[in-house]
Amino acid sequence: MPFASLSEAFAENSITCTAPSKTFNLPGLQCANAFMPNPRLRAEFRRQLERNLYPKVNAMGMVAAEAAYTHGEAWLEGLIAYVRANHAHFAAAIHGLNAGLKVLPADALYLAWMDCRPLGVDASALETFMLTKARLWLDKGQKFGLEGHGYMRVNLGCPRATVDEAIAAESRRRGGIIPRRNDKQGSGLIRPESAARPGAEGVRP
Repeated sequence: MPFASLSEAFAENSITCTAPSKTFNLPGLQCANAFMPNPRLRAEFRRQLERNLYPKVNAMGMVAAEAAYTHGEAWLEGLIAYVRANHAHFAAAIHGLNAGLKVLPADALYLAWMDCRPLGVDASALETFMLTKARLWLDKGQKFGLEGHGYMRVNLGCPRATVDEAIAAESRRRGGIIPRRNDKQGSGLIRPESAARPGAEGVRP
């Protein structure tokens, strides 16, 4: 729920920023919006903008934003359904590998969190393994904070064929070996079939 919609008092003390960049894939056109109902706040914002930034709008970006907001609803509804289907497809395939990985449910966006903690690998080794063995360039969870250690973030805002490539890469990795962290029993490698299964629900970074 937008902060400014809670009451007139909240709106008067708010700046609401939006952009069509990610939703409609327009980041290169450098156009965003800032809504300020309070005229005093708006005047101060404009003064700081002109003093510290280039205060002009990309003309093509403005036209593209207007077109997206005016005519893009049907396209957006189709996109949301497609991305949700991507997530369901990816989660079902990863869970079907029985390799100890768990794709967390998603509330929004086109990003999926994959819980890799049952593999027993430290964050740095997990990132290296995914990149060099599975050949997947994913977002390492630890860059989002301590709670992200042991997680990988997957971008599913792409064609289904690209999702299938990632699934195939993970499937090939399952046929190999999974690194195991150092512990009192020593260190080494374990086969995927012996990797621990997911336990309690993990936190969302």
